[in-house]
Amino acid sequence: MRSSGPAPCGSAPFGLAPFGLALGVFVMAGAVSDPQTLARDLIAENEHPVLGTVRQIRSPLRVDGRLTELRSAPRRGEHTREVLVAQCGYADADVDRLAETGVFGDVVV
Repeated sequence: MRSSGPAPCGSAPFGLAPFGLALGVFVMAGAVSDPQTLARDLIAENEHPVLGTVRQIRSPLRVDGRLTELRSAPRRGEHTREVLVAQCGYADADVDRLAETGVFGDVVV
């Protein structure tokens, strides 16, 4: 058994070789460039409003054989007004008043 560092793909660092099992442990750089990762289309590019093009890992799970569509995480405050009005029953004027007093910090809601 290896005591440190990643094991190469196909090796059996946990004593599983006698059972015919191979277990590879990757560092991120190896995982994202692995032929199997690329063949399964597990690396996606997404446009982020601040960072530009961002590469990220998709879930390996498929529903009806389809990949999950990816999108950027919401920016801080992006849905604040929508949630407060639609889910919490605040009036737009109440949200405006809270924003004017600095309750949401320096984001536009």
